[in-house]
Amino acid sequence: MKTRLTILIFSGLFLLENYALAGLPACISKHYPGKTITHQAIVLDAPDIAENGEVVSIAVKGIRNIDADRMVRKISFYNEFRDEPVARFMLGENTHVDGLKTRFRLRESSNIFAVAELDNGQLISGASFIKVTIEGCGGGGLPASSGKAKRICKKTR
Repeated sequence: MKTRLTILIFSGLFLLENYALAGLPACISKHYPGKTITHQAIVLDAPDIAENGEVVSIAVKGIRNIDADRMVRKISFYNEFRDEPVARFMLGENTHVDGLKTRFRLRESSNIFAVAELDNGQLISGASFIKVTIEGCGGGGLPASSGKAKRICKKTR
């Protein structure tokens, strides 16, 4: 019996711009005028590839480089297609953000950004890129979008 192994390489996935290294796009930073944002402090748990953009799960895996006694009071999630948050959470006293999960729709492959405000007013952020495919075939998004969705949050050079 012959077995055939097919390997797909998504080389373009690794060439896409990584906002986590460069900070936040201006369309998101404008919501926090005059405030310093510590980048790469939020670790997101998101799929590298989402076979269906209708329901994409994303979670906060952890927070890095902050004092242990600090708590997250607010956290907002953004994508490249809106300059307003796609999800926003206000957390109560002694609520831990680790493990916070949500789901949302992505029309196309996009960077996902999270910005959190700590109890002392400090702002932190994190980012992750999710490639949306059509039934796992690398199509780049939902059939209705076909790469035509306007990206509002673009990296400025």
